[in-house]
Amino acid sequence: MIDAVDQWRRFRNEAIHAIVKSKPGEPTQPVDLFLQKAKEAAEAGDNLAREICNWSKKKKREVEKQNRLSKPTFSSPIDKV
Repeated sequence: MIDAVDQWRRFRNEAIHAIVKSKPGEPTQPVDLFLQKAKEAAEAGDNLAREICNWSKKKKREVEKQNRLSKPTFSSPIDKV
């Protein structure tokens, strides 16, 4: 998942920087191409965010379950009466 986020970050940066980057005598990237790449980067980022959120929730549930299973159970002397 870390590699996927890193790849997405590079793609996003490339898309965003391409619209502002220019060299003397060369045109900048066409706006339509920028919008297409920006949309793709946004959609990929949204998917990654959902995957990370789902992974985090799953790990949290696993930890909570493990904590419940490992807690000692105490009986009160009052329970024995």
